Amino acid sequence: MTELTSKHPDGAREHARSFIERRLIEGYWSFGTPIPAVTLADEIGMSPSPVREALATLHGEGAIEVRHRDGYSVPRLMPHELADEYHVLGILAEGVAPHVVAPPLTEAGVRAEPHARARRLVMAIATAAGSNVAAAIFERSALRLVGYQRLEPELFSDWEGELALLEALLAGGEKAPLRAALRRYYARRIKAAGMLSRLAEQIAKRERKAFE
Repeated sequence: MTELTSKHPDGAREHARSFIERRLIEGYWSFGTPIPAVTLADEIGMSPSPVREALATLHGEGAIEVRHRDGYSVPRLMPHELADEYHVLGILAEGVAPHVVAPPLTEAGVRAEPHARARRLVMAIATAAGSNVAAAIFERSALRLVGYQRLEPELFSDWEGELALLEALLAGGEKAPLRAALRRYYARRIKAAGMLSRLAEQIAKRERKAFE
């Protein structure tokens, strides 16, 4: 048994899950990339069993996918699937956000990448949702969308202005303007789902060729 496993006798699966989620959020793997349990276990310093359990849990929640030949992998969404994810987030955010007041962004937060700022908004809403089911849906969609949100600045040159407006409205608790702004924000991404999906496919193909 490794030192790390011995330190987490009951929480090895959760430790592995946190490690995988962090890599998904950081964009460590590209779209459709296999997530090998044995390799991850070696990196974390534990046996493969809790890593496989963590992967199975994340798959059950819809955060990652299973491909017949490659096993578990990073989500690679078709345009309609991507549009559905944005649609669900938009409905939930619009319904819950008026009841949330988020703290203003720090200077570091303002400098953060768009996916990090978007995730902060989503998770601020999720935390205040008051429903474990709603919070789980927010978290699941945030993990599935993070790679695509990294690509949004390539399509939306005004992404900083969009997020700044949402952040200001959320911090100020302005309910009606916030709902309208959220509706526009997600409608725009639903409309662009096809372009985002194609852009992600192009990136995935380039990266696969680079490793051939």
